Amino acid sequence: YLDNLEAIAAQAERLGARTAYLILPAPMDFEPFPPPDTVMEYREAMRQVARRLDAPLIDGPAYFREAGAGIGWFADAVHPNAAGHALLGSAVADALGPETPPCAP
Repeated sequence: YLDNLEAIAAQAERLGARTAYLILPAPMDFEPFPPPDTVMEYREAMRQVARRLDAPLIDGPAYFREAGAGIGWFADAVHPNAAGHALLGSAVADALGPETPPCAP
């Protein structure tokens, strides 16, 4: 997983793009007990790669909690609904700020 995250970033850089990482929220983030260890390990791996590459990291679960979102922002046990996607879009926009696209060759 770590190698894949870094390979994606390397490919994006070769194409002139900047990599950002998004930890996706899930309904399990709003349960009274923490997500399974495997989920937490994947999320920590993404944090590590983002730190190592100095890439923006968007913590979707934290952003949802800060916005007062919850299970009602999901269409099912995995996928955000339209309101959830709008909130994720805001999270990404806030994290990236006013990025200037690279000039085309």
